[in-house]
Amino acid sequence: MAISDEDLRSAIAGRLAQLRFGRPAEPGDLAARVLNAFHVAAPRHVDAIAAAVAAGDVKTAREQAHDLTSLAGHIGAADVVDSCGELSLRLKAGDIAGAAAVAADLRAGYERASRATVGM
Repeated sequence: MAISDEDLRSAIAGRLAQLRFGRPAEPGDLAARVLNAFHVAAPRHVDAIAAAVAAGDVKTAREQAHDLTSLAGHIGAADVVDSCGELSLRLKAGDIAGAAAVAADLRAGYERASRATVGM
């Protein structure tokens, strides 16, 4: 179940604060680099997952989901992490139709997490 936008933003802010060890945000600090990596790489993973699922390429979809899980986990985007887990389970079970539905949810989750990070 998705958390509220406010709770998502709070979770991400909390995770970024942990990466800063409680210090104020600075350009180029660890949290900024992790957040940048999420913004740069996550959309590519989401696109690759959608393409792989559409092609029935379970191996690639699972690999991309694994990488996206790491990126999302580092910033505290729990909904994206959860969707990646659900996607992997469906792929492992051979449920391509279910995986396609989760891939669509995953895109929405990424976009939501991306919006939540504005100004961080």
